[in-house]
Amino acid sequence: MKTLFFEARKKFSKIDFSELGGIKYGKLGLLASVQYVHIIYSARKVLEKNGKNVFLAKTLKHPGQILGCNVSAAAKIRDKVDAFLIIGSGRFHAYNVAALGKPVLLWQPGSRIVEFPKDEFSKIKMREKANMSKFLMADNVGIIVSTKPGQNRMADAMKLKEKLEAKGKKAFIFIADMVSKSELENFKADIWVNTACPQLVLDIPNMINIDSLGIGLN
Repeated sequence: MKTLFFEARKKFSKIDFSELGGIKYGKLGLLASVQYVHIIYSARKVLEKNGKNVFLAKTLKHPGQILGCNVSAAAKIRDKVDAFLIIGSGRFHAYNVAALGKPVLLWQPGSRIVEFPKDEFSKIKMREKANMSKFLMADNVGIIVSTKPGQNRMADAMKLKEKLEAKGKKAFIFIADMVSKSELENFKADIWVNTACPQLVLDIPNMINIDSLGIGLN
C-alpha cells in the first residue's frame, strides 16, 4: 500500500522570541522538530543578536531537523557546541539528543525554556545496563522489526538472529507496524531487541536497542 507523508507546520499569529535572551550557554546547536523548522532561522537571528554562536547542520530535509529516531543533525555538530536548543513540544525528541552528552534545552514558542534533567537520562542508562545483562543471559530473544519507512532494519535483525543462534540461543523476529507493550506480553521472550524507533525502549522496560549492544553487524 502506498503511503503519502505531508509535513505540517505550527501556525503562529505572533512569536515571542524574548525567552531566547536568557540562555547561559555561548555555543548552541539549534534543532527543531518538523512542525517548527520554518522558524529556525528567525530563532538563530535572535540568538546571534544576543551574542550566541549558533550551529546548524543539515542531515535530513531541513537544516536542524531531528526525528525521534534520527538526531544526526545534532551528532554532526556535537563537538562544536556547549549545549543544544530544541524547538519543539514535549520531550520525545530530547532523549536521543541528551545521549550525546551535552546539556539539552527545550523551547516551545509561548512557553519557558526548560533544561532536560540529567538524572532522567541517567535512569534510562541504568535500565539499559540492566537489560544488557538480561540480553547476555537470555535463552529466548525476540527481535522487533518495523515496517515503517525509514525504520525497517530487517537486514540487521537477520544478522543478529544468526549471531544469536550460532551461540545456541533461540531468536525470533517479530514484524509490526505498531509495536505495543500489551501485544508483546503475549509472547515469551527473556529480552526484546528493538531495531525500530529507539524511543520504544522508554515505554517497554524489557527491551534494549540493537545499537546499544555493541555488536558488529557488518
